[in-house]
Amino acid sequence: MSFFKKLFGNRNDDNNANDYEQSVPVAPTTFEDIIEMDIDSLPDSSFTMQRDINIEGNIIVIFSKKLPYWQAGLFDSILLRIFNTGEINVSLNGSRYTAKQFDLIESFLSKVYKVAGKDSTGSYVLAADDRRYLQLPGNLGTIPIWINWNATKHCTFSGELNNEISFTFSRPSSQKILEQFYLPNAGLTDKGLLHERQMIFDQTFASTEYDEFEKKRTYKLTTVAGSTNSYLFMYSFEGSIADELIERTKLAMTFTFSNGYFFLHLISYDKNFQLDKGDPIIFLFKDESTIELTPLIPKIKQADDSFRTAIGVTADQIRDFAMKPLQKWKITSLKHGVYQVGGFAQNIYIDQYKTETEGAYLLNTMIRALIKCILEHENQAIAFTLEE
Repeated sequence: MSFFKKLFGNRNDDNNANDYEQSVPVAPTTFEDIIEMDIDSLPDSSFTMQRDINIEGNIIVIFSKKLPYWQAGLFDSILLRIFNTGEINVSLNGSRYTAKQFDLIESFLSKVYKVAGKDSTGSYVLAADDRRYLQLPGNLGTIPIWINWNATKHCTFSGELNNEISFTFSRPSSQKILEQFYLPNAGLTDKGLLHERQMIFDQTFASTEYDEFEKKRTYKLTTVAGSTNSYLFMYSFEGSIADELIERTKLAMTFTFSNGYFFLHLISYDKNFQLDKGDPIIFLFKDESTIELTPLIPKIKQADDSFRTAIGVTADQIRDFAMKPLQKWKITSLKHGVYQVGGFAQNIYIDQYKTETEGAYLLNTMIRALIKCILEHENQAIAFTLEE
C-alpha cells in the first residue's frame, strides 16, 4: 500500500467538500490495510537476505529485518519468504509479548477477522479459550494459541513459547517479484545444492595423529560442514515433524584410516538397535547397489546411553561411499527380531542438512576429505583414484 493510500485511505470524503471532520473510517478490505508499513515497497536494501531449500526441495529466498518501531504495537520484526511461484509469505513477529498488550491484540485480530472472515473453527471472533490464554501474566512463558483462517487466505496468528507471537499472510504471485528477487538468486550447483550451502559442506576436513612409539599414523575426520562434530547423523523414515526426531532411530557415522585399513564408526541412539556383534547393516545407494557390513566386535555403551561400534571396510567399499549418493540404510537387531530403515531424513529442523541430496553430498565430501588428508602424508596409501 502506498504512502498516500495510507494517508487518505481511512477517509470517505465528499468530492465537493474538504470537510475532513465529516469523514468516516473505512473498514479494511485486505491484510495490507491493517499493516502500517508500505508492504508493496518491501523488501528493500535494509533487509538481510538468505536462501534455503524447504522440505519439498524448493528454493525459497528469505528477507528479514528488525523494525525500528512496534508494528501495531505488537511486532518488532518482519520476515518475507519468496517462493518459486512468485508468492510471498509475510510474517510479522513479536518477541516480547506481555498480557498488557492484550487490548492491542484484540483490536488487531478484530481487523483480521473483518478481512479473513471466519477462522478454521467457524468463529468470527477471538475464541474464549484464546482470549483467556492471551490474558495470562507474561511471566508464565507460554501462549498456546493458533488461529488459522481459510486456506485461500493463507493467514495464521500464533502465540508460541517464550512469549513470542506471529501473524502471517501470503501475497499473490507476481512476475515482478520473480524477476527482482527469486530468479536472480535461485541458482543451484550441478549437484542440486545451493551455491552457498555447498561452500559450507566443503568446510569438511580430516587430520592425522602420529604415534611415535608404533611409528604409524591415524587419520580421522575433525570437521563436518564447518562443525567440529566428526559424525554425520541419519534418521529413520518414521514420522516427519520436529518433535518426532527425538523419538526416531538416530544413527551417526564417521570414518577413520589406520595402519592401511579403513574403518566405519557407528553410533546408535536406540536401545532396540544396539549394534550387537553379528547384526547386519545394509547401505543402499541410488544406483541400487548395496554394501552389507556386520560388527565383528562387541559394542561399547557410552555415557549418554548410546552404543558405538567400529567395522572394517574395504577400499572398494570406501570408494562407493565416496562416489555414490547414499539412498538409505537398513539395520537389523537379531536379538529383538526387528529392523529399521532410515537415511537422510528431509526435515528443516536437522542442522547438518535439510534435504536428502544435501545429506548424500555431505557423506561423499567426508570420505573425500579423509582420502585427501591420507594422500598428503602417504601418497601411495590409496590404491584407487576418485573422479572429480
